[in-house]
Amino acid sequence: MHHFAFAIPAVAAMSTPWGERPSQCVVEVPHSSTLVHLQDSVGLRDAEGNVEIVNVPDACRDDDVMRKMHSRHRGQQDNFSTNGWLDNKGYTDNSGFSKFTGSFNVPSNPPNPQQPETLYYFFGMENLIGGPVNILQPVLTWGDETEGAVGGWSIWSWACCPSYITFNSKNVGGLQEGMLVDGVIQRDNSDTWTVDTSFVDLAGQRHNSTLVAEVGAYTYNWADVTLEVYNVTSCDQHSPGKVTFQNLELYGSNGEQLAPQWSGADSSECGGVVTVEDQGTISIQHNTNVVV
Repeated sequence: MHHFAFAIPAVAAMSTPWGERPSQCVVEVPHSSTLVHLQDSVGLRDAEGNVEIVNVPDACRDDDVMRKMHSRHRGQQDNFSTNGWLDNKGYTDNSGFSKFTGSFNVPSNPPNPQQPETLYYFFGMENLIGGPVNILQPVLTWGDETEGAVGGWSIWSWACCPSYITFNSKNVGGLQEGMLVDGVIQRDNSDTWTVDTSFVDLAGQRHNSTLVAEVGAYTYNWADVTLEVYNVTSCDQHSPGKVTFQNLELYGSNGEQLAPQWSGADSSECGGVVTVEDQGTISIQHNTNVVV
């Protein structure tokens, strides 16, 4: 197994589904590569077994995102605002999860989009007990061109923040209103998780954006359904459409299906309404006609 240094360019801050970060703290994992923990660092292992070591700049060890992660680990309450996790429902089971799957629809476009606004719809999983906090997420995105997204609606899979770095799979665009995004977060073995985000295009072809991550034998014990936003300065930058997370299935550490009791605020700014219809269905919708 050969090791190579992976240099991260230092440019402007980027949006990620846990907060804005210096760009040198965000790394795309190439298709067919696996994110791996090394003894004192983190790397990307390709299909031939070669490993590129990801250098971790000092700026990534104590930025706003890492401070937020540390506060999560200490059990402190997050102060979510309009620049962050806006709508959220969560469920905790300290025995841990092994799999989380579901689908959610692509809503209508924002009526007055303004770059660099970003909307992130996702469900995710965190290890709030044992080891540094990580989150795994299949994500539908509006905008985020500054991070490398194609613009409009697109998908990718994320892992934040093994060894202080935020990792994502390739961004895939071409989604339109009414399409369904399918998400999977699954433990493959004691150390390894697969996060897959996919959709079927108008020609019937499925597109996947997959991230395989050896992020440690931690107990992922908190699941969530979330809308996160950045650089939204007026309500008409939201989508007016309802996003319904459906067929949500959460499995325990032994592979048994769970019956989560979701909790969290039912409303937010810009007329936001979060509705738990049943244990497998949660919807999020905003009113774009509200004046801020």
